[in-house]
Amino acid sequence: MPLDSWLKVGDPSQRPLLLLHGFMGSQKDWLSFLPALSQQFYCLCPDLPGHGSNQALQLDFAEIAPALLTELSQMGIPTFDLLGYSMGGRIALSLLAGAPDRIRHLLLESTFPGFRHASERQARISHDQQIAADLLADFPAFLERWYLAPLWGGLSESPGFEKMYQRRLGNDPQALAVSLLQAGAAQQPNYWPLLSGMKHNVLFLYGDQDRKYQTIASEINSLNPQIDCRRLSAGHNTHTQSPVAWLETVLNFLQSHQI
Repeated sequence: MPLDSWLKVGDPSQRPLLLLHGFMGSQKDWLSFLPALSQQFYCLCPDLPGHGSNQALQLDFAEIAPALLTELSQMGIPTFDLLGYSMGGRIALSLLAGAPDRIRHLLLESTFPGFRHASERQARISHDQQIAADLLADFPAFLERWYLAPLWGGLSESPGFEKMYQRRLGNDPQALAVSLLQAGAAQQPNYWPLLSGMKHNVLFLYGDQDRKYQTIASEINSLNPQIDCRRLSAGHNTHTQSPVAWLETVLNFLQSHQI
């Protein structure tokens, strides 16, 4: 079953830029950035399985990257720049692992590289099962609690938060639960070795109020100093909370790597 309803903005003759949203998001999360990005790039924004127009589509984590690559091939796009946020970043790593020659440059925003130990993975499975039960029980109440977590920093005070929150409320809880259990962090491989031997130009963005991903960024920098780790004034969702700095950082990175 194809990933329907891609948002395509810009001149198809320009460099393709694939943008992958996070959990509970959609292609619409990128709308405010597309006027600027599309001046230089052909922006391609799919709704990932269980989200947006693809809420009925259920794919395991390992199936998502091949589905995206098939769609891109059918569009006549052999290579592309790749930007993924959170869940989208994990899928971006899956794309890189499966088809490194098709990706020109990689941008990861608040992206988890994976669990190193089976015990950590099993604990996350149990955690995700509880999260799925909570969102199915009362989704509006779950969503309100979700954004009270410390990793979000002051996201709720950001100008773009209310529109984003209303989009989140439009999700199908059942589809989200399936996505979480089939494509959550517990289902992905350990991509730390991939980062260690990375040959691509990589930008890793994280928020200064997101302690978990500050630690991950520090580990990535120690593992591979060639990866450009940039801290923004934000929590986990840097593009919503710090949109001007986010856009400037993304454009500077892509413009500095033209080949």
